[in-house]
Amino acid sequence: MSQPNCLSHGGSRYYRDGHIWRPSVTSIVSMVAKGEGFTTWLIQNANRAEQIRREAATRGTALHRACEGLLAGRRVSTRGFDPKDVRALQHFVRLCEQAKLEPLATEHVVVSAEPAPLGYAGTFDVRVRFGATIDTRNGQVIEQGEIVIVDLKSGSGPYAEQEMQVSAYCYASGTPAGALLFLRERGLCLHRVDVEKWWWGFQACHELFCLLHPEQPVVTPPLPAFVEPPNMTEIIITEATTPQGEYCKQP
Repeated sequence: MSQPNCLSHGGSRYYRDGHIWRPSVTSIVSMVAKGEGFTTWLIQNANRAEQIRREAATRGTALHRACEGLLAGRRVSTRGFDPKDVRALQHFVRLCEQAKLEPLATEHVVVSAEPAPLGYAGTFDVRVRFGATIDTRNGQVIEQGEIVIVDLKSGSGPYAEQEMQVSAYCYASGTPAGALLFLRERGLCLHRVDVEKWWWGFQACHELFCLLHPEQPVVTPPLPAFVEPPNMTEIIITEATTPQGEYCKQP
């Protein structure tokens, strides 16, 4: 399937899927309240909140691209990275070697027509095959040979919306296993997601999203194809085609 176009509408993000706009996974899971801690942080950083958010997004994007490059076996320059992020990338390289990760897909768009009526769409970070068994920080195990969607996180967690996000990617792509990987200076935190459990939570968020967003974007019809102008030499003026009216009378 071709990569759908994206747009923002009513404060939410949508992916174009043919003649339908599917709400994004991140917009759907945003139905979960951020919690008292986030509210307190927002109040304390009211004047700088947007700047902090943009800086964090820029840092996260850079780390994601570096990890995807390392996973693909490419050499990645750490010029411009903060030393703590360089250490996090070094931990990531060790995990790739220890788990013998085999990349299968990166930055891949998935689309699902379910749950009805809107379905959803989103872009997962990476899908990998584990070549060795690995213990996770939440007491779970990822077995050798398992194919897992891994969502890379440069911030804190795990939070409910992060786990629901991964479960949605897993269901849309038909991948049975999912995990969160937190890129941290002191060591990576690999957290296996209970996909079935958090899928129920995602469906509840989806239902709430549909209730609060009854008006969906309308797909703009494509522009008509270029039409060659008619050959004027082939047009024969006859009495029937001559304009009639007071301005066309014979003198």
